[in-house]
Amino acid sequence: MQRLVSASAAVLALSFAASAASAQNFSDLARQDLQAMHTALRDNHPAAVVPGEASAPFRAWLDAGLQQAQAKAGQVNSGDSHAYLLRWYANGFRDSNIAARPTYEGLGPFFATSWPGVATAWRNGQYVVSYVQEGVRGAPPLGAVLKSCNAEPIEDLAKAKLDQFEGDLTTEAGRVRSAPYLLWNRNNPMTTGVPGTCEFQVGRRTRDFTLSPQPATAQNLEAAYRASVYTPSGAPLSVETVNGRPWINVHSLADDAAWDAFFAQIEAQSAAIRGPQGFVLDLRGANGSSLNATTRGYGLANRIWSPEFTVSRQPEAGQITYRATAANRQWFADTLNRMVSDPRFVQESGAVIEQTQAIVAAFDSAIAAGQPTFVMP
Repeated sequence: MQRLVSASAAVLALSFAASAASAQNFSDLARQDLQAMHTALRDNHPAAVVPGEASAPFRAWLDAGLQQAQAKAGQVNSGDSHAYLLRWYANGFRDSNIAARPTYEGLGPFFATSWPGVATAWRNGQYVVSYVQEGVRGAPPLGAVLKSCNAEPIEDLAKAKLDQFEGDLTTEAGRVRSAPYLLWNRNNPMTTGVPGTCEFQVGRRTRDFTLSPQPATAQNLEAAYRASVYTPSGAPLSVETVNGRPWINVHSLADDAAWDAFFAQIEAQSAAIRGPQGFVLDLRGANGSSLNATTRGYGLANRIWSPEFTVSRQPEAGQITYRATAANRQWFADTLNRMVSDPRFVQESGAVIEQTQAIVAAFDSAIAAGQPTFVMP
């Protein structure tokens, strides 16, 4: 098997800022940032220069996706819609390692300008009513299956309204996380708002329901989202006992989580965690986008088991192709500097440091030799 790796250990995360733009030039800013994304990917991603079937979808979307995104740029009228369009282009690669993230605080998960007082969840391959606001008349009941809206099949509506904007609908995670927004108006000028009439299957019958926009309060939207998507609350890092079995909650990999106290908990309960009853490692909600997410993951695994055991159980990666560019080399060098600057990581993850040192050395050799790519086992 051959894998293609660019920057950030297979992650090319593109940051952008729209805070300085005025309402009159958000469209121009979007075009500018889309072109910058295209350039960064073209110049640093190995799939752009490695021929073959595995890289063909990337090369096709790189240019075709840019053209389609640029055609939508005229509708961009705010920082949030700017973020939506860049996310749409990034998600079109159908690769979770390619992401576009704003450097400013944008729309949170509990946001809508209007909604019908109803939320849906993705369950067993269908969009199901998961929340109905108290007091909303004529709403579909909980558990009703959404079939169509305004005579449009629900799958077509989901693809037009959610796919790439809110998530990648070719993945189960993308379906689950974006499902509550199917009937909401999230202030995306490139999609539709609250639909007028939707068909639901209620038991064995199908019925039409008229949906009326309702005032969107943060409290109701949060309750609706939490009823539809697992959303951690309270301390993101903890150890508890459920039905006689240790349950390790890791709902965040963020740098500012209380890692020292959590690791102390793990170490204090290591005997129980390693007991014959087994344990649950609950990673729901753990976003791996922070710079030190990998370090935190290794730190946890090394405490549950041991550094030697963790390394011995890593799956075979096969041959990995790296794009030999200065930008990619710099990312690995910066990562290595963070590793060696962390005494705990040095103590626990020497094998990872050695592997990263070898990658940086391979970048140096390939760049010096003028090689566009190199392969490591």
